Amino acid sequence: MEITRRQVLTSTALGAAAAPLVLAASAGTARAATPAASLQLQDELLLGVVFEDPTLAAVRLKFTDSAGSVSWRIIERSAHGKDGELATASDPVAISAEMGAVELDPAHVGRARLGAVDGKTSRFAPQRRSTGSGTVDFLGIPVVSRSMWGADESLMQWNPEFSRTQILTVHHSVIAPKAGDVASTVRAIYQLHAVTNDWGDIGYHLLIGPDGTVFAGRSTGNDRQPVFQSAVRHGQVPSGVTAAHSGGFNTGNIGICVLGDFTTKQPTAAAYGSLLNVLARLCHAVQLNPLRGVWPIPPVAYQNPVSGVKKPNPAISRHRDWNTTECPGNAFATRFDLLRPEVKLRMAMLGLLV
Repeated sequence: MEITRRQVLTSTALGAAAAPLVLAASAGTARAATPAASLQLQDELLLGVVFEDPTLAAVRLKFTDSAGSVSWRIIERSAHGKDGELATASDPVAISAEMGAVELDPAHVGRARLGAVDGKTSRFAPQRRSTGSGTVDFLGIPVVSRSMWGADESLMQWNPEFSRTQILTVHHSVIAPKAGDVASTVRAIYQLHAVTNDWGDIGYHLLIGPDGTVFAGRSTGNDRQPVFQSAVRHGQVPSGVTAAHSGGFNTGNIGICVLGDFTTKQPTAAAYGSLLNVLARLCHAVQLNPLRGVWPIPPVAYQNPVSGVKKPNPAISRHRDWNTTECPGNAFATRFDLLRPEVKLRMAMLGLLV
């Protein structure tokens, strides 16, 4: 039987002298931790910082390893989040037991708090899983449904909202997926986004693992219909569910996250090939030329239909094209001048014309 070890910590900063918070396994539903401003790292985790002070743009975290060596790291407020709202949390940070303990800089105690989920063993007991039939067909792509990767739908507190799709955006997760159990990483990101960050659901529409497997992200309310409100009909631009992947520019913007950190390296060949396939089929479905924004073709004149904010961008954008962020990683970001023509070629190979 699979053991449930879901830790969602929402620790309130008490003060610089607060005792480190020890993470322990627990069965059943998520358990709130004893309030503290620090964490004792006992297992591989995804760490997040929740910003209580709206004027605070970043915090300093102090890491102390078992030998007593101290290092500091600056964690900035995320560029993810709901449109029209200041992001309330950081992006997830991968940490491990070898890093020892982590605590907030005393100057930031009371202005931010720590939250973490167990990314290594974040699993749900079989009885907590939704019933489903495995992968679903999405535009000819087999996609692992939310029920099959183990989404606890009781955590989903953002009712689906839909708008006409205008543009596509690619991300990286920064955190490396767990080898042999990528679904546990998807569940951990879901918990961090939905609960710790208080976004009500996972921020991305689709996620791609190192082996090319595609996972459904943001809920549409229909487990067998990812991304769009309904099945795609020829000649009609489908309405996509609004997610939380590019703060201020989410509505009408589909976010695809490639799992991994591509700051200094590229995605695997399998993940990249899967991304090309996903982008090609999405471009066809929403009648979008992937070369929009590639000279001399003008970019997409994106306009957020809720806020009215306008921002021209390539049809296939990078997260950094919307917000101040390094996403999708400095190494991978340089590849997009080649990626967009490759998507166009993939469409031609598949007989998908725009």
